[in-house]
Amino acid sequence: MRQFFGSLLMAAALVAVLVAPTLAAKPDRQPLELPPTIEFPAGELCPFAVTVEFLVNKGKTMTFYDSNGTAVRSIGTGSLKIRVTNTTDPDQPSATLNISGPGHTMFHADGSSTLIFGGRSISLYPAGTFILTAGRAVITLDAQGGFVSGTN
Repeated sequence: MRQFFGSLLMAAALVAVLVAPTLAAKPDRQPLELPPTIEFPAGELCPFAVTVEFLVNKGKTMTFYDSNGTAVRSIGTGSLKIRVTNTTDPDQPSATLNISGPGHTMFHADGSSTLIFGGRSISLYPAGTFILTAGRAVITLDAQGGFVSGTN
């Protein structure tokens, strides 16, 4: 009898492990919506004013949810190319960058998040910076979205 209940308990545990992932909401896939240009005043990212033009945006974001419908992670993929221009000094050349990533974001239960950049990406963390990353870079943010740490 004890062996029967042990087997029943193991079978129930196995079913719970196999069924739990199917109870999570399906991932949501959305196009990456960006304006044609973004202008940053002097001092916000760099000591000079910067304009970022989105030349190619075929980006998509896929967000994954737990069984409660809470976002737990997202992945950004697709072609993304920008032109960065120093608008304070028009004699400075623009830079055209392929920042197609990919980028991963993990959303933690305490409200903090971890951003993982792969390939070539742009990070705006810590605040007041504009960093081109190449390869793996990891940024940790607190629950309010404030910069905690970064590694490259």
